[in-house]
Amino acid sequence: MDSKYNTEFIKLLSDASPYANTREVFSFFINSASTMLQRFQNELFNVTLYPNLAENRESHLKINLHKLDEAFIILNKALQERPHDFLGQIYMELGKGEKQLGQTFTPNGISELMSLLCLPTSPSDYTTENPFKIYEPACGSGSISIQTHNTLQKRGFSLTQYEILAEDISLPCVKMIYIQAMMLDIPMTIHHKNTLTWELWYTLKTNPILIKEMSKTHFGEYRLSKLLQTLEQG
Repeated sequence: MDSKYNTEFIKLLSDASPYANTREVFSFFINSASTMLQRFQNELFNVTLYPNLAENRESHLKINLHKLDEAFIILNKALQERPHDFLGQIYMELGKGEKQLGQTFTPNGISELMSLLCLPTSPSDYTTENPFKIYEPACGSGSISIQTHNTLQKRGFSLTQYEILAEDISLPCVKMIYIQAMMLDIPMTIHHKNTLTWELWYTLKTNPILIKEMSKTHFGEYRLSKLLQTLEQG
């Protein structure tokens, strides 16, 4: 576990509000960040991932949004320094795993080992028209998908030579994997879905070509505080 960034990230969440506990602030953070990144991707300021972000206005006013800005910067640093399931670690460390859903996320080390053993070693057999396809049901916060992406990149695959489809019944998980996939340039389709009954509620897609053209420094222009102020005014 990356204790430096984990500790710093959790402290920022803890200091963000004297009224809400750290778990509540974390939920608010992933809701806010996923909405911000969807706007960043679509370049539209009237689109939100889920409309409930603007509904609990009173609780929003009790959170120091600048602390969330700082937490987002820490998240970006942690992911760029070592691509891994950072948010899933925080989620479990805060005790947010839902027992009724059997949530125990795959450790990053195990996901890395699985990707090294199971994925193709040469990209020569795959093209944009015939990409290598990966399906991860019950994806959690995306540890296996992230390590799959890392391994394929190290083996010389381009972003258009593989596609990842991930699904989960948990809305927080859908948001966490979307945030991390966007920030790590991972080509993905993400379903908020019951994998057993096939009930589908929402689909998100990352655009690897669009993402690759975005400078990482541009994330600094998209502050959570600016986004939330816009939603409150609207």
